[in-house]
Amino acid sequence: SKRICDVVTNAEFRERAFYREYFRHFGMKYQMVIPLEITPHFHSGVTLDNSATDFTVRDLQLANLMRPHMYEAFRMVLLTLHSTEK
Repeated sequence: SKRICDVVTNAEFRERAFYREYFRHFGMKYQMVIPLEITPHFHSGVTLDNSATDFTVRDLQLANLMRPHMYEAFRMVLLTLHSTEK
């Protein structure tokens, strides 16, 4: 898991069109992404937003503990959808 500030500074992120057109309207200042590699060719993820303070290292550690369970839940949904299509 990564915070946006782990990739670009918060100031740089707020200058981006994606922030101005989406996050700013909801008052969200800080984001964290929990990536999920479902297959080698299909990636998804969960984004968490916070308006008060940035996410802490402990928040990232907890998100990393949750990631395998989120992956499994997502995979089970896909398997269920796939099995009902037949």
